[in-house]
Amino acid sequence: MASNTPFIEERLNRLKNWMEQEGVDGFLVSGPENRFYMSGFCGDDVSFTESAGRLLITMKDRFLITDSRYSEEAESECPNFEVLLYDKEMSLTIAELLTELDIRRVALEKDYVTIAFYDSLKKHLRDKNARLEVVGYSGVIENMRAVKTEEEIELIKRSLEITESVMETVFSLLDKGYSEKELAWIVEEKIRTSGAEALAFSPIVATGPNAAKPHAVPTTRKPRAGETIIIDIGAKLDRYCSDMTRTFAIGKMDIKWREIYRVVRQAQLEAQSFIKPGVRSTEVDQVARSVIEKGGYGQYFGHGLGHGVGLAVHELPGLRKDKPVELRPNMVVTIEPGIYIPGKGGVRLENMVRITNDNAELLNKKGLFIGEDI
Repeated sequence: MASNTPFIEERLNRLKNWMEQEGVDGFLVSGPENRFYMSGFCGDDVSFTESAGRLLITMKDRFLITDSRYSEEAESECPNFEVLLYDKEMSLTIAELLTELDIRRVALEKDYVTIAFYDSLKKHLRDKNARLEVVGYSGVIENMRAVKTEEEIELIKRSLEITESVMETVFSLLDKGYSEKELAWIVEEKIRTSGAEALAFSPIVATGPNAAKPHAVPTTRKPRAGETIIIDIGAKLDRYCSDMTRTFAIGKMDIKWREIYRVVRQAQLEAQSFIKPGVRSTEVDQVARSVIEKGGYGQYFGHGLGHGVGLAVHELPGLRKDKPVELRPNMVVTIEPGIYIPGKGGVRLENMVRITNDNAELLNKKGLFIGEDI
């Protein structure tokens, strides 16, 4: 596991600058990726309602509130933080800490806090007659994470190398009679035995009419000659993700699907050529979308063009029709146009690019069909 410690202080300082501007003197970090990003704590949440820990960051102090299951990891992984173990309820310990520190305005990550936790925290604060304002924010640390360091980009590249190697293996097995489920299991096994600690997400293997579902769940269906086969996979290495999609066929792809494939590929190439720092995310999406619309398939491209990748496989910035974001150097995003014909099939092609100071660097090294240059 690569050490996150050298970057923690710089990240904490950026967060404290934001806190000062917003007039908050406490920030409660609940999102698991945000928690790791700000502290280096590797504990994984068992479920959305069972947190491995939360961070409380103030202008002077920083605490990791966790329980005895994670005490040794917390102490060794988070030298920048004081580790506090709760016994009964995490919300009670946090309420006590907020009261002791005389926090007047605390920020919560509203995308990661359940109503149950919020109600419990408010109750304990009332019981202690604490006079503080609890305010919710979205995207504060996620926006920090959107711009990567060189070290983060290197981890993403290494993760992608594993993913491309596994894609190459799966491509060689498409005509061996395996079902979607069996191919998905091979993906999982190969990713784990190739050095990754986990999959970035459950593999998508979709054949024939199932390929019309952008996030299809693998079934017992086996691929047939001529139809499209969408494979979307990703690895996680030292907590950093990769994401890659290819569309294949056994034998010669049906002529209609070859036409659609060419439209999708042209949309991808034009978006990759257009993307650079200073342009808006919506503009990149429109470049690809216009190619697909001109090809006569606009109604069959429903999702956004791409998304950021890092500690989470889907993170900021999003490349979509709405919510424009100005792209900046060292953002890492996917370019993944697709066309999906209900009941018949689909085509999606996904590469990863890094925004540079001038344009963009294509991170993928393997071609659309293995061995072919991009």
